Parts: sequence; C-alpha cells; structure tokens
Amino acid sequence: MSTGDHDRGREIVQAISEGLNCMANLRKLAKANEAPPPECVTELDAMEYAFQGVRQGIRDGAVETDFVADDALMTGVRAVRGLVLDWLSTGRAPPDLVPQIEEILARMGITVEYLDSEP
Repeated sequence: MSTGDHDRGREIVQAISEGLNCMANLRKLAKANEAPPPECVTELDAMEYAFQGVRQGIRDGAVETDFVADDALMTGVRAVRGLVLDWLSTGRAPPDLVPQIEEILARMGITVEYLDSEP
C-alpha cells in the first residue's frame, strides 16, 4: 500500500468517524430541541464522500468492511443532510430526523441503547 493510499484510507476513516459523531450529536440535539451546528452539513457531506470511497475500495478489492456502503446508506446520509438543512432554516428538527439517524447508526452497529447510555 502506497503512502497516498494509506493517507486516503485514514481520511476516509476519519470522515466516517466524524460523520457518526455528528449524527449522534444531531440525534441528541433534536431530542433536546436545541439548534444544530451548521458545520454538521459539511461533516455529513464528507461522510457520504467517504462511503463512496469505501464502495470504490470494495470494488477494487482494496477494502473489507463489516458494513455495506450501498446506495441505501448513502441515500440515508443525503436524507439526513437535507433534514438538517431544513432544521437550520426553520429552527425546528423535522420529526423524521431522529428515526433516519437511528437507522443509519444501526447499520453501522451503533444501537439506540448505546446512544442512550452516553452522557
């Protein structure tokens, strides 16, 4: 593996990690009826781009994952991004935001029980 590939892999992992943290935070903020940070939109964009990189890596045989980076996952991330944009413009979290986030997080192995146990 070249240094460039290693760096790209690290960027992908970091973007997915930040996106998951962003989603967990958005879930918490929506439940508390608090405003989301605008930078979450950028983090969700980076997460979607990272999932595209994972898909390409799987196709090329360079990546193995415990999750499926399929169209449904990327569509879910785009949907959450759109709901966050709505939230930012209206000041109210859309009612379907939390279930959408929970579905994506569950696909990544993060349960509601785990999220609810976090301080």
